[in-house]
Amino acid sequence: MLKNLILGSYSILIEVALWLLFAAALIGGYMVNEVIGAIVGLILAFLFAVLVVAPFLLIEDIRNRVRRIEAAKTK
Repeated sequence: MLKNLILGSYSILIEVALWLLFAAALIGGYMVNEVIGAIVGLILAFLFAVLVVAPFLLIEDIRNRVRRIEAAKTK
């Protein structure tokens, strides 16, 4: 039961983490160098998200597709 709860909230956790990452990058960049720093911070956070978080999103997408295929086979 706990396993299903954790796996069910996996995508929500990743989305919240991404929003917090972008908010922290925006605030941190703004504190360093105002508007230009905020833009650079967002760009760097985006690159980090693409390199680090995107594989987790791909795994979640694959899990959802496999679940749909299994549901279609059982019908």
